[in-house]
Amino acid sequence: MSDEANDIVFRNETHDFKVRVTGVLFNEKNQLALNPDKISSQHSYVTLPGGKLKFGESSDQAIIREFTEEMGIKIKTVRLLAVTENLYSYQNKHNSEINFTWLVKRVGQENFFAKDNNEQTVIWRDPHQLEDFLPKKLRLVIIDLPKTPVHIVNHG
Repeated sequence: MSDEANDIVFRNETHDFKVRVTGVLFNEKNQLALNPDKISSQHSYVTLPGGKLKFGESSDQAIIREFTEEMGIKIKTVRLLAVTENLYSYQNKHNSEINFTWLVKRVGQENFFAKDNNEQTVIWRDPHQLEDFLPKKLRLVIIDLPKTPVHIVNHG
């Protein structure tokens, strides 16, 4: 999804900075919700569902909003799993991204209108089958589900 007016994003010709939230959601079969890469490239990958934090919004509020917008479901946060600093180059720009990853749980079975339904595809996969998952350093967090948040610095 493109940037919106209240998103915490700063962009110029050589650098991008953004603050994001992602959620670890399992279904009744203990499969993990993932978003496949939408950009046709030589290296396809999957990521956790989520989006950009907005000014004045806490990370737990943001992940609840993102799941409603993207998947059309209500969730609640269980606990913060990780804070990740993603430092990478993309399209000839240096990118810095701060990401809050939350363990979340679906609340009820009701589905709502998903604002981003046409933009976000969700697939379900066994959490031990994440060979194409990015960022790679977050894989162990998804498997272990730590009781206290971990800090990750991801170069790549």
